[in-house]
Amino acid sequence: MGRSLGAGRQRGDGVVALAVWTLLISYLIGAIPFSFLIPKLFYGIDITQHGSGNVGATNVVRTLGRVPGFTCFALDVAKGAGPVAAASWLGHAPGWLPVVAACGAIVGHSFSIFLRGKGGKAVATGVGTILSLNVLAGIAVLAVWAIVFRLTRVVSIASITAAVVLPGLVVAIPRPGLGADPPAFVVYSIAAAVYVIVRHRSNIKRIMLGTEPRFGDRARSDDPPGPGAAEGR
Repeated sequence: MGRSLGAGRQRGDGVVALAVWTLLISYLIGAIPFSFLIPKLFYGIDITQHGSGNVGATNVVRTLGRVPGFTCFALDVAKGAGPVAAASWLGHAPGWLPVVAACGAIVGHSFSIFLRGKGGKAVATGVGTILSLNVLAGIAVLAVWAIVFRLTRVVSIASITAAVVLPGLVVAIPRPGLGADPPAFVVYSIAAAVYVIVRHRSNIKRIMLGTEPRFGDRARSDDPPGPGAAEGR
């Protein structure tokens, strides 16, 4: 009895340690501010002093063009997908461990230790986490985003709409070869959707006022820099 209790406690401690390390490493990967580093290293500019001031791929596109902006977008997706995929591949790991990695990545992107707690709105990084958790649901979310963006030309409306439909898509679309998503994935999709919407609260106010800029418009001078700025990724 004593040995079994001791072994169970050791396993429990091991699971906690694994979760903590997964969260920490995923946070640090998510915190890498590609939308700050690429403009700084290759173009010699501080992206927080240009456009909307937001550290996100949309502001990079506005300020420097499509190639650096889409590069930042792809890297932001990758830093969400990578930690989740790695957690999924760990043998004998709890089934909820990829969700821990996903949470770490999106929080790291939004509150980067390398930017003194500032960051983007975690849309691209969040999409990356969904692509790793359920690739078909992730592709469907990207399709919804693209359709809404095509119709409105407003990044924030496309992002908010994609967040709203995310939980339904995760429930409706089974993982290829694996069937329905486990409850932890569904709960994460709901939490991630709420998180993205809350991060866009300033955009929602501007949408209601009719002052939210369309893609291609010059950033408004009254958009404050930092996490609350317009159309962050």
